[in-house]
Amino acid sequence: MYKSKHIIGKRNGKIHRFALFFTVFMLLCGVLLLFHFTPFHVSAGEESIVKKLQNGSFEEGQTWTGTYQQPDQSKVPSWNTTAFQGKIEMFTSNTGTYIGGVTLKPTDGKYAAELNADEESTLYQNVK
Repeated sequence: MYKSKHIIGKRNGKIHRFALFFTVFMLLCGVLLLFHFTPFHVSAGEESIVKKLQNGSFEEGQTWTGTYQQPDQSKVPSWNTTAFQGKIEMFTSNTGTYIGGVTLKPTDGKYAAELNADEESTLYQNVK
């Protein structure tokens, strides 16, 4: 009986050390990510490189009217899709277009993009 308690005590000690190591590791990763994802400007003459997402509310390049459209990804600056046809489904504030009586409204700006519009797909950006 004494040996069992001793072994459990050692295991708990290892678990506690692992938990401490894991917590410290995750905090360090969080700090590194914080610095990595903030805007970073490097002057190269007149140019600067910004390390952040662009066109987050899908406003750039959009001038169409109506409730929805499926432009080619080349018409939606900074965004790409894995959809087979390369189209991104965009919508504006509307009621009943997709679901009767339901109002869809972009949370920021006039336009928003729909995920998995015609097929299971992803919207993404390549960020330096």
